[in-house]
Amino acid sequence: MGYRSHVSMKTTTEGWIVMKKFNDTIENKEHQPLDGAEVNKTESGFYKISFYDVKWYDSYQSVQNFNHVLQLYEEQDIPYSFVRLGEDTEDIEHRRNYPDDIPYEIESFEPVVDVNDEDLDYTPVDLD
Repeated sequence: MGYRSHVSMKTTTEGWIVMKKFNDTIENKEHQPLDGAEVNKTESGFYKISFYDVKWYDSYQSVQNFNHVLQLYEEQDIPYSFVRLGEDTEDIEHRRNYPDDIPYEIESFEPVVDVNDEDLDYTPVDLD
């Protein structure tokens, strides 16, 4: 079965556009950073990208591609907050990019128990 994690990230519309454009350049669906993702948008225009019960291994090409996009965010000063919660209670990875003008909705994105936060103002985004 393997080690599983919950992964979630929140970013701006600009961040979503960078992720989606990069995702769409990769022909092999299994290598796309959004493969298996659930994407939702808030009424105020922020995007939450989530993966539930996923094998999030650095050796996987899709994970390497996702991390590549996070690096692009940092190079371009695009705000994001990323969290990965592993099966072990101490296995928590949190990455963020906080430019001077970081939106509060991203800055305050702090899943406490898990990434399945119940934010009622989300609407699903079609990945196609």
